Amino acid sequence: MRCAAAALRANPLQQLWREHLLAQSMIDNGLYDEGYFVTIAPALNYHVQDAAEAYQAQLREPEDGKVRFANVALEDAIEVIRLSDPAHAEALHRRYCNFWLVDGELELNAPTFGLARPRTRQRRKPVNAG
Repeated sequence: MRCAAAALRANPLQQLWREHLLAQSMIDNGLYDEGYFVTIAPALNYHVQDAAEAYQAQLREPEDGKVRFANVALEDAIEVIRLSDPAHAEALHRRYCNFWLVDGELELNAPTFGLARPRTRQRRKPVNAG
């Protein structure tokens, strides 16, 4: 890491840098011999993917005794899990990657989120004249 890089001290990279420094401190204090700092996020989460790419650009080539950095797409991680535990992978996919479920929840809870709920056509009751 180029510690003097100003980009590491500002959003969106500062949180990644701090977490990476924390991981490095565990190696420096003899708690572990090696380590990886890994981000895992959906491939379509461009905020995280852009930040991870920008962070990677700030790093030097990995050396012995230093925490390495890796960015993994959530979908790829789930597919690796699927090789040994298909049921667990399916549960992870359903919970974190099935956006049909998310869209359905948003629609059901639209008033809670301050969104307009899709209107359904309702019949008006006749007014009693009398």
